[in-house]
Amino acid sequence: MTGKTVQILLLTALVGVFLAGGAPPCPAAEFGEVWDKAYDKLEKTLELIDRQEELPEKKLFGTDREEGAREIEEHLNEVISILVDSPTNTYRLRVRNARERIAELRSEIAELQRERISAPAESKIPFRQTKEKIDEEIADKRAYIEANREEIEKTQKQLADKLREAGLDATDEQIKGLLMSISGNDIVKIYAAFENIRNVTEQLMQLMKENRDNIDVARKYYGIYAVLLRTAVTMQENFLQKVDDSYLPRLDSIISEARGIIGDARQRISSGDYTTGQREILRDNIASNELTIKVARLYKQYLHRQYDQVAQRRDALQRQVDVAMNTYRTVTLSSNLISLMESSDKHISLLTKLEIPSMVSFDNQSMQEEFQRLTVRLER
Repeated sequence: MTGKTVQILLLTALVGVFLAGGAPPCPAAEFGEVWDKAYDKLEKTLELIDRQEELPEKKLFGTDREEGAREIEEHLNEVISILVDSPTNTYRLRVRNARERIAELRSEIAELQRERISAPAESKIPFRQTKEKIDEEIADKRAYIEANREEIEKTQKQLADKLREAGLDATDEQIKGLLMSISGNDIVKIYAAFENIRNVTEQLMQLMKENRDNIDVARKYYGIYAVLLRTAVTMQENFLQKVDDSYLPRLDSIISEARGIIGDARQRISSGDYTTGQREILRDNIASNELTIKVARLYKQYLHRQYDQVAQRRDALQRQVDVAMNTYRTVTLSSNLISLMESSDKHISLLTKLEIPSMVSFDNQSMQEEFQRLTVRLER
């Protein structure tokens, strides 16, 4: 084992501790906190839904149905922010933090390389940067980059296992590809929330069984379960809206910008005003922007496939919400509510399972790097 290998192994261990923020909390204790926060918010949301039917269509002062609907959506989104706090999401954050750290280290290396140009070979002044000292700093930062890359690989495998436990049908490579895309974080958040939705559902069913003789209490728990399903629908709708209103328009803008640059370069080449070397640079710029357009189109196809999958499951899940809310409003036996909830929960588990669309097929490394660059541009 070489000295460099030992150094990278030590750095990887340190990076893992830094990105994890310490030891992960006990799953039971972590869910206990989620349960306390989510239950209170779900209960309040159910009260708002119950009130909604009694509100006037329009009201000059006070709350009308439009304002009431807005309040319900705000509460649903607050529930979502609670539900995404799960071990699955923790792995996602670790990957994101490692990538951000790599970007920072690369910027720091570029700055050091600039400083090195004017730095003396040696100096008797203490703390004065020399070429040798700068080279050592650059080497250290490159080692940290390598350590972060290894941490990303390890964490992605852990995340893949957690996502498969949550119902995602995908290989390690598919999940790695998913995390390269702008929509990857959104999909992981959805599955992180589904993980907690299942846990909350199990607790609600247990509470209903313990209160099967009290129809009012059982009905309330079933109502909270219906709100929980509606929260899942809202998460999927938020994703669809983000694709429609942000990701796809921004990709269209990138394609339009690239076309403009290509047109400008071709015009300058044909003008005859530029040297052979300058025309060659312009041709390289055309090739680079043509690659951007090609990959951006593939990116759009990938997002469209994801969009269609999520939309289909959103529609099916919305029908389950409609039935659950209708059942909640119907006075029935608590035992019937429990059996309906158990049956519905099995169906929901199937609905929340997503298959990752086939990853974009890259003809070469340049296309993959361009895909990652587009992701960075979309994240800004």
